Amino acid sequence: MRIGIIGTGAVGGFFGAKLKLAGFDVVFLARGKNLEIMKTEGLTLKTSGGIHKIKDVIFTDKVEELGLLDYILFTVKSYDTKTTAEQIKSIVTDKTTVITPQNGINNDLIIGEIIGKDKVLPAMAQVGVSTPRPGFIKHVSLGKLTFGEYNGDYSKRVSDFELILRKTGIEVIIANNIQLARWKKYIWNCTFNIIAGITGLSLDKILADSYLKDLCKKTILEIKFIAEKEGIILDEKDVVETRIKMAEAMGSFKPSTLEDLEKGKRIELDAFTGTIIELAKKHNMQVPINTILYALLHGKQAKI
Repeated sequence: MRIGIIGTGAVGGFFGAKLKLAGFDVVFLARGKNLEIMKTEGLTLKTSGGIHKIKDVIFTDKVEELGLLDYILFTVKSYDTKTTAEQIKSIVTDKTTVITPQNGINNDLIIGEIIGKDKVLPAMAQVGVSTPRPGFIKHVSLGKLTFGEYNGDYSKRVSDFELILRKTGIEVIIANNIQLARWKKYIWNCTFNIIAGITGLSLDKILADSYLKDLCKKTILEIKFIAEKEGIILDEKDVVETRIKMAEAMGSFKPSTLEDLEKGKRIELDAFTGTIIELAKKHNMQVPINTILYALLHGKQAKI
């Protein structure tokens, strides 16, 4: 059995490293300086348990070198979804399951249109990781992977992949409503990733500022109304308090949007707030807070 990590950034690298450390056959698709470092020095994962080196495995930017894969963890940035799905189409067989723990709420649909919806297992990652430098992943908090069939069935492929992950120390959650689970994370991302990107502040500093904390709460509620139009019903008190507590638990963590901006990289603005604005248009609704946040961060990204 072979598992492919398609997009060896912080999230993909973390899960891939954990799988390899548990003894599984894992191959990694990467690019740029990150790939260059991993080819020569390996992939380094720093956790509370120490520093782990992943070496003597395939690190490549060529899909054909990955071989036939039983499972694919599809972890590229949202803006690379379509192009990458086209690239891996040639190595996806009837026996391949593609797990999609990306940011956003529609990447799995894009992938499914290209390789077949029946090959896709929608997922959601909750893990605090960063890449201080190429080839090096720092784990800060959490380490959960939530996944499930669209119809909520506990299928054989769900059961099989659950057994694999439980051997790694990764916390596994099987969702009987994967869309609900992903929207809850999506609301967090559209709030804290965006506000961190605009302000340049880590989570603890955002929440220490009463004005910014209030802005977070109002942003969450505005997105909640859009979710409900999409058939996702959320308890108002729970969705606000739980998102805030999740951010508080991560301390001085910098969300990926802020980290990418600091490195001069493209950000997932359209997969986050951009999608909220499009959904608002679809339902003839106004989202003034998210519209302003989008404009501010769009302007900041334009400077890169």
